[in-house]
Amino acid sequence: MSIKIVHCIPTLALGGAERLVADLCVSLPRAAFESMVVTMVAGGPLEEELRSAGVRVVRLDSLIKKHSKIKWILWYERARALVSFLRKESPTILHTHLTSADILGWYAARKTGVKHIISTEHNINADEKKWQTFVKKLLATTPARVVCLSEAIKQFAVRTYHFPEKKLLVIYDGVDIQKFIPAPLPSVVSGAFTNNKTNVRMPHITCVARMEPQKGHEILLRALALLDDLAWELVLVGAGSLLTYSLDLARDLNIRERVNYLGTRRDIPAILQDTDIFVLPSLWEGLGIVVLEAGACGVPVVASNVGGIPEMVIDKETGLLVPPGDVEALSHALRELLSNLARAHEMGVAARARVAQYFALMRTIEKYKSLYKSLK
Repeated sequence: MSIKIVHCIPTLALGGAERLVADLCVSLPRAAFESMVVTMVAGGPLEEELRSAGVRVVRLDSLIKKHSKIKWILWYERARALVSFLRKESPTILHTHLTSADILGWYAARKTGVKHIISTEHNINADEKKWQTFVKKLLATTPARVVCLSEAIKQFAVRTYHFPEKKLLVIYDGVDIQKFIPAPLPSVVSGAFTNNKTNVRMPHITCVARMEPQKGHEILLRALALLDDLAWELVLVGAGSLLTYSLDLARDLNIRERVNYLGTRRDIPAILQDTDIFVLPSLWEGLGIVVLEAGACGVPVVASNVGGIPEMVIDKETGLLVPPGDVEALSHALRELLSNLARAHEMGVAARARVAQYFALMRTIEKYKSLYKSLK
């Protein structure tokens, strides 16, 4: 008899948490596991991918006949809809992801008596709303197990939500190392990012991240403005509330012509294959799956020494780590690699080997499989 698992997550937008849910649903053997996904609102880009793979996706809002415009009433309506859904489906395991789904899911699971409740802590939620933290603390005894994506997240979860430490375990996110692979030759030019004026390829510095305060785009732009004596082109991938501000800042710093903004993209492996240096200047970070994706593509990483990043990036071996928010330190690290692309390539080779050994997707899937089976 298969183990029935319901994943509860706010949306299926393009993000690390959503990618993990999709990977689990698609990769777990169907003979042993029946996986389905419940989203709170519109599914997002990964919904079609899951449906195409035969995974059932249910939007809670589609189960509500009349949507209230008052936020608290809408939360209650979603909670009732989830309670009704769980009673009907009777899953063996409810697996929640991200704070809003945790709160909703844990409440509904208590009301319906779901046998096993698991939560995955995906990030260090430095900007979480105070009421969410308070409610999550109240419900912290609900999940049987809490999976943390890094040791740093585990420490944060104990400190912030007061989870009993015996319930916590670390399972690192994994990357599909058959999908994220190095380019056939270093710095293979796809033509997508070649300077249109000179037709000469600049070294590509790539940042794939939401355009939000957490990700430190302003720090990156100011650091690059100090490197006007070097050849480089910045490739930005992502969207968010700081997009306009960031591009305006690049213009004010006289580097806008060197910034290639690509928007939200699905072809991340191809973009990373045409990257010389990957940069993630986050002010805080739980893990940062894109750091692993870059490493899998053989790209050295320059990143902030925060959260779970030092668990992935070995300083001076697979990349360079810098203090968060330090413009000069970030600029110095980028200069170091731009001035020695051969060394950068060596770091990229080491990064690929490390990801393949410790952060391969199937390693992650096997650990979740063992966890699910231990609870059936």
